[in-house]
Amino acid sequence: MIYTYQNFISSTDIQQIRQKVYNLKDIYRPVTRLSDNCDYSSVCACTLGNAIYAHREIDNNINRIMKNTFADLYQITIDRLKSIFNITNVYLFDFSVPGFHVFRGKELNERVNNLHFHTDRSLLNHCVVDSSIVDEEFMYSFMTLIENTNDPSYLDLENNKHYYEHGDFNVWSAHVPHRIGASKFGDSDSRITYQGHIFKAKHSNCYYLYF
Repeated sequence: MIYTYQNFISSTDIQQIRQKVYNLKDIYRPVTRLSDNCDYSSVCACTLGNAIYAHREIDNNINRIMKNTFADLYQITIDRLKSIFNITNVYLFDFSVPGFHVFRGKELNERVNNLHFHTDRSLLNHCVVDSSIVDEEFMYSFMTLIENTNDPSYLDLENNKHYYEHGDFNVWSAHVPHRIGASKFGDSDSRITYQGHIFKAKHSNCYYLYF
């Protein structure tokens, strides 16, 4: 089950966030399952931020840049999640904060179409995370569409599709198998999504956001 909360951010917010993402293209990192490089001028399949699932070395400088650049976005994310789950004590994770996927260029068409279904439980297998502190019963993912191709954007759930609208806040269990919905990319087409996860620390009442 996926829940959608409308009017999470405004069209003005979207424009400002999109420009900030573009401005940080020098610290994009390749999505390992899609691309060996990230040349934004042609084809790009990248993350902005320390994505846990990539299992690469954490870059603390990127984390600092993300926190400084998107502080307002993180605060409204925390506020929204507190409201949705009726929780308090929500924090950004030390070394990984919510980030962005940036897809651009027609060469991505075949690669995106062939992605496998997956769950969002990579945190449990990360080398610098003690999985014993994670309450697996409370792990959720969230996503907001920032920019898209002409095709509708959706989450593919094997037997169902959940369509996104710009600025909405979409939330689903990290245990749900899914993949990004296939889109047709032209040379100058881009899709940017703001994405992250929240988990509860076992034996405490603290919740943490990460990418």
